[in-house]
Amino acid sequence: MRLAFLLVLCLVVFSGCGIHPQPEAGMQDSPLPLFRFGLLADVQYADKNTVGARRYRDAMDYLETCVDSFLEQDLEFVVHCGDIIDGRNTVAESNQDLDRVLHQFSRLQVPVRHVIGNHCLEVPRDQLMSRLKLPTGYYSFVHENWRFVVVDSMEMGICGVPPEDPRHQQATAWLASHPIAEFPHAQTWNGGLGVEQRKWLQRELQRAEQNAQSVVIFSHHPVAEAASTKHHLLWDYQEVLQILDRSPAFTAWINGHDHAGGFAVRNGRAHLTLPGMVEAKADEAAFTTVHVYANFLSVGDLGTGERIIAR
Repeated sequence: MRLAFLLVLCLVVFSGCGIHPQPEAGMQDSPLPLFRFGLLADVQYADKNTVGARRYRDAMDYLETCVDSFLEQDLEFVVHCGDIIDGRNTVAESNQDLDRVLHQFSRLQVPVRHVIGNHCLEVPRDQLMSRLKLPTGYYSFVHENWRFVVVDSMEMGICGVPPEDPRHQQATAWLASHPIAEFPHAQTWNGGLGVEQRKWLQRELQRAEQNAQSVVIFSHHPVAEAASTKHHLLWDYQEVLQILDRSPAFTAWINGHDHAGGFAVRNGRAHLTLPGMVEAKADEAAFTTVHVYANFLSVGDLGTGERIIAR
């Protein structure tokens, strides 16, 4: 799905929910955004031939174009929502692909916030975390009055987990108890937050409420079916939605994983699935800029202005 079409869809949906594309009372107080950040997902680069719509080698050219564009803007940080590589036959080859992607990201003069995706784990997790300079897969950071929460939607899963690891056994047991016919999201290439991370997420939301902060959550997997498909959802999406529904601080969930992209408003909160860069065509936008204001944020399609996605 082209991002331009996706943003038009945002306008239509929000207009129907009473969240309008034109500035309302109070919005005029912030004629300029407080800050901006870059956003993309599923570079999924690999030095291998195209398969279907996935143009693995072309993704590097697109990423270079993306970085060039970000360098021309005044950004505070960039977020990549997972699947930084696709993976090849060996760990060594996958690391070579990761080298090339990280080289492009290193050109940016602002922090790059990485999200763990299922394909990322073609590089063993300990190596991956070191190379992405992440002490843990889930973390948060605050800028102005916004709290940004990065969740690890592969914390509970089998991707990149050795069979002898108790976590692999727990994930296998979960899959066995959730037949795909009844639970279409119970795919081996999906994953979940798990109990401990869900508790952590609750605490992050509570901290935001105590500090009058708005929360944007970055994930690889979606939690709202209307913004994706049943087959791409987080394993424990129902439990996570219950947490989100209880928090007045929660504003938007932004994810990758479903390369087609999507957008939905659920209970007045935005859910945005970014289109996959690995499937982008030359005339499509698979990266964008988010403009953050005091009391709302918007996604801008480069060259066509801003589109409000959450408030």
